[in-house]
Amino acid sequence: MKIHFQAGMAFRVFACAVPVLILMVSPVLAQAPQSGAAQGKERETRRQADQLLRANDLDGETDQLPDLDYSAVLAAPDDPAVNLNYARALIRQGNIQLASVTLERLLLKNPDADNIRLLYAIILFRMDVIDEASAQLDILDGRDISDGIRAGVAKY
Repeated sequence: MKIHFQAGMAFRVFACAVPVLILMVSPVLAQAPQSGAAQGKERETRRQADQLLRANDLDGETDQLPDLDYSAVLAAPDDPAVNLNYARALIRQGNIQLASVTLERLLLKNPDADNIRLLYAIILFRMDVIDEASAQLDILDGRDISDGIRAGVAKY
């Protein structure tokens, strides 16, 4: 009886320990580092966005501004150059989701800014929001755009 009781107790301890171990290991697995493909995709997004911003920014103004934080945007919320530079800083930091929100807000105020629309489409494409990215590219297809922006649209 004593042996049976010890085996039953060991089974209960084991049965309680397994779920605890699973709960402890699952956050570690969920926070595993990005795969090589995901890191490559992020680097490519940064490279393309930076190249586009250098080639087609708003009147060349963003190259003159240092990287900004959100307090600069709060100080000048309607300034497209400040907002675009902030989005560019976010892209460099790898925060493409917040950059997409900033670019979307810029497009609400400046719907004819084709360079911002293309950058927004690229960011959406990289976030796998394909339908919205395609809609943005379709808008650009229907416009009279520069050759640089047309080449960017052709890539996607």
